[in-house]
Order: sequence, then structure tokens, then C-alpha cells
Amino acid sequence: DSSISIPVYISLPKCYNELNEKQIISQALQMKQINKEVIDIIRENISFIFILDGFDEIFDKYNKNDNDKRYFYDRFNLNEWNSKIIVSCRSHVLNDGDIEQILIGSKDLITTSMTYLWPFSKEQMNGYIDKFVKMNKNKMNDNLDWT
Repeated sequence: DSSISIPVYISLPKCYNELNEKQIISQALQMKQINKEVIDIIRENISFIFILDGFDEIFDKYNKNDNDKRYFYDRFNLNEWNSKIIVSCRSHVLNDGDIEQILIGSKDLITTSMTYLWPFSKEQMNGYIDKFVKMNKNKMNDNLDWT
């Protein structure tokens, strides 16, 4: 079914190279052990959802890079891909102008929606940490029981 999109998680802090922004998707896929020939084939035939995580962590380098374009969609050559894009970014890092120019771009061309996630409450944080510790303790106990 051609309507199925493949999600691909991309950690921007790990993949971003200001000298080669246009190839960020190809570089990320190569880091996932997909070679260039396969990338060229899938680029034309498969639909993706790229989850670009951590834009706030590369924002300073991105912003300092002397590039005529500010809009990330153009700078990352995302028009080469049949894809939808999800970008995660801490809201306090970019001001409203940056968000509009860099993440949203021209309102005439692309439909963009923004979703804000509320931070965990203290209780939720403690519950999450407790679950994490319990899960890892069980895994450690399983690994220690080698007799």
C-alpha cells in the first residue's frame, strides 16, 4: 500500500553538519546503515515521516551558518523527499520570529501545525523515574542470575 509512510527518527545533534545541511536526511540514513544506492531508490518510491528531534540543540550552529535561506525545509532539501516532517524543539529556545521564519516558512506553500507538550509534574517525574529504576533493576537481576 503506497499510502503507508515509514517513520524515521533523526537526532539532529548527532546528524547535523553545518557544512553539508542539504544532505542531512541521506547522512542520517547512512548512519542507519542504508547505502546511497538504496537511498536513491527509496527517495523516489517510499513515503516517510521524518522525526527531526532536538532542533533547539543545533539552533545556535544553524543560525550562525551563513546561508541565504533561513527556512529549514529548504536548507535541509526536504522537498527531495516524499515526506511529512515532525520537528521537536524546546519552545524557550526560539522566539516567535524564529519559529515563523525557520520552522514554518511561507504560509502560502505548506500547511504547518504546532503542538505544545506540557512538562511532567513532579509526581509524574517521580513515577517515571521509579518505573525506570524498577524495570532496569529487574533486567539487572535477570542478568546476574547466571547459575
